[in-house]
Amino acid sequence: MTHDLITKNIEFLKRINSSYEFKIDDDLYQNDVKDNDLIHVEYKEYSKIEVKLYDDFDSYYLLSLDKLFKEYCGIEDKKQENFMVNFLSKLQPNIQLKNTIENIKNIFMEFMNIEKIDFYINPDLKMLKGNDFNFISTEKIRTVKCLKNELYLPINLEDGFLGYFKLVKNQSFDLYDIYLIKTLEEHVRKNIENSFLENKFNIILDKSLKILTKILEVRVPGAEKHCENVLEYSQLIADKFGMTKKQKENLKYGSLLFDVGKIGVPENILNKKEKLAKEEKDEVRKHVNYGYELLSKIPAIPSEVREIVLYHHEKWDGSGYPKKLSKDEIPLSAQIIGILDKYVSLTEKRSYRKKLTKDQALNFLENYKGEYYNPKLVDKLKEVINDG
Repeated sequence: MTHDLITKNIEFLKRINSSYEFKIDDDLYQNDVKDNDLIHVEYKEYSKIEVKLYDDFDSYYLLSLDKLFKEYCGIEDKKQENFMVNFLSKLQPNIQLKNTIENIKNIFMEFMNIEKIDFYINPDLKMLKGNDFNFISTEKIRTVKCLKNELYLPINLEDGFLGYFKLVKNQSFDLYDIYLIKTLEEHVRKNIENSFLENKFNIILDKSLKILTKILEVRVPGAEKHCENVLEYSQLIADKFGMTKKQKENLKYGSLLFDVGKIGVPENILNKKEKLAKEEKDEVRKHVNYGYELLSKIPAIPSEVREIVLYHHEKWDGSGYPKKLSKDEIPLSAQIIGILDKYVSLTEKRSYRKKLTKDQALNFLENYKGEYYNPKLVDKLKEVINDG
């Protein structure tokens, strides 16, 4: 009975002119055999079936064939209960593409009884080179493919082909495994696409940062080191305030870019060693607007980072610039960068003064606590310095 159903399916495939090769025990059925098979699986227990399919088939049709083949060969059908629900419940996106891929690999290892899984990246994606990925050295597999004990799941994004997962077992995969992979394909793709876009965004942003900080360093020697020191302290203070990972990331970018607007300030004013005239001070103050306008032209820069650049010279009592914001009107991230800019500056040598000790710099900030600076922020900075 089962054998008859299998042969009827083979006849159907022949009528629609599909390419295939079936070996059922000693019987061979072929039609339009090609060089490269898309699916090659084996079933063997009391009987043996070997299947080669050269065309792409609907996943539910493969599932129905799988049931027939297992019945014919006397193989117990061990379908996992709630497989899809369990798999998808663990499919969590991560801001880092590599972490997302590792999570997916771990889920496959847990639920599909495989020996090994790897992910291979399209080598044409130059922006991902140097990110510790395996790169494809052979065929770029763009559709689900199974070669007995090797199963391939490609990831095709809107931007193009990203790469593929290669799953390996000690024995042949079956059509049920392929059904599962085909059913999961879109969910896995979307999960990776979200992470890839975030990863792409971060790469573009990091490149923009490096270019801008290098330009600023040329105009203001020492600015790069100054910003790095601000960055180091900013992450420690962020932890004191319980900031999220995303907030800390924006603070990082703000730390490196807060003075980028000085690119637009005349060099003779920036490098002047004498006391600045009022008009010159006003010109320097424009750097917050210059920086904000510059970063607004770079879509990859988050609005929170632009606000840090614009508001890091606002004061707690409303006496700062450019908008004379006060207290909690000033974004916390901008407050953090503002106080750290001052603290780090005080502990650095200047042409017109010696550098202060950490205690002297903290005492200076303490004198302006509640006036220029958020009292809670002054206290948190003291904790960070004393902890160090």
